[in-house]
Amino acid sequence: MLLSLEMVSASLRQLGIRAAAADALLATARLRHLPKQGLWLERGRVASAIAIVAEGALAQFYPLDGEERACYNATLGALLTAVSSFVYQRPAAEQSASLVETQLYEISRADYYAWVEGRPEGWRDHARLLEYQLACVDDSRREAISLTAAERYQHLLAAEPATIREAPLHVIADVLGISAQHLSRIRRALAQGG
Repeated sequence: MLLSLEMVSASLRQLGIRAAAADALLATARLRHLPKQGLWLERGRVASAIAIVAEGALAQFYPLDGEERACYNATLGALLTAVSSFVYQRPAAEQSASLVETQLYEISRADYYAWVEGRPEGWRDHARLLEYQLACVDDSRREAISLTAAERYQHLLAAEPATIREAPLHVIADVLGISAQHLSRIRRALAQGG
């Protein structure tokens, strides 16, 4: 199901952004398709857009000990960018890629800052969007710390069943922060009722 711009606008209004302002921002969005495991932001590049997931899922990955480690998952309706790269225009330390075939709305940095600077309440709305992004990352971090791998998998399965069906096992394991073998054991235990 493709999330409509009207539904995204409703979500922005829930953050306290006025309808006309939300619609003005979304009028600059362009729909982009990413294939399964398609790269959205490459590490070392400057983030030039904000993504809003319309269908599918994106994950942010950081290098750790020569391997990619997922640190944040953006699913339906979520905003995603490399915040420090986007705001300060420096190379991104992370990269973002689709877990499955994904559609997203992209808003360019130029259009975003024209929207922020062109309205009296623009900086207030900017702060609300940054607060939302930080809260999502904080929730993700809290889940990674407080839930077991099996609980994180069950949470992801409940929230994104299509993603779980389509994404490769090793990608799901990376998102959960576990090995593919550990994920196989969790799946096997759940299938057996454990």
